Amino acid sequence: MRYYCMRPDFRKEITGEIYPQIQEYYNLDYSEKGHLFTAHLVHTYNATFVNRSRYYDKIYSKYPSRRDSLEGLKLHSWSKPSDVISCAMVDEPHLVVSKKFTELLKTCDVSKYHINKATIYWRKKLISDYYIFYLLKLKEFLPYVDLEKSEFCTYKNVTQHMDYTFEGDFVESFNCRSEKELLNVRNHKPKNFEKDVEYKTFCSKVYLRNTLPENRDILILSFIPYVKYYKAFSYCYSERFVEKFLSSGLTGVEFELIDELFVDE
Repeated sequence: MRYYCMRPDFRKEITGEIYPQIQEYYNLDYSEKGHLFTAHLVHTYNATFVNRSRYYDKIYSKYPSRRDSLEGLKLHSWSKPSDVISCAMVDEPHLVVSKKFTELLKTCDVSKYHINKATIYWRKKLISDYYIFYLLKLKEFLPYVDLEKSEFCTYKNVTQHMDYTFEGDFVESFNCRSEKELLNVRNHKPKNFEKDVEYKTFCSKVYLRNTLPENRDILILSFIPYVKYYKAFSYCYSERFVEKFLSSGLTGVEFELIDELFVDE
């Protein structure tokens, strides 16, 4: 089985004129009638206008770390709500999803996950059928990574481009010897470590053991540093999940094959 990652859908008819769609995070208090009573601003995004390019100016900003800060989300008035809101733009590994997305989850084989109610505030209206989705156990999938077959490469003098490619000087390739080392692989230091040089590590290939639960539709492997760095903010979705997502007419994201990830036959 192959796995895919989500990436933003920049089509204006789907997500609107501005991306990311989320403009501000709020802690929300409600009146008895359920109308917006007070809104405490937590965080603001400086979103960019989407042009004909496939890519946008990446937002380098500290994401909200408290789950309760995700209760309220204000969208740009020129954006549009979709079934997945601002893919990869909320505190990893959370996704802001519609009720239709949660219904899809019920038909899939997914590990333990949690859903919090979220409120979308858009064009002075409250949209209540949205949720914060996240898997509960990051380390659950560590035992399924084949450490002997999986390979990582370290580079120095790395420049990453907005088309998700990079340039750098190859330093070494290596295998992780333990699950602890795998969790901290981004901080790997090469044998001939130079103090004032910045290093980056990417996976060249990652193998999952065939003991992985059958038909597991969503994996969380965010500890793996992919070459295409946006994948680190995503879950891994099975072919079956992708087919169901697309056939259900859900919107907001596109899917791309994770070509570094394999499942042993």
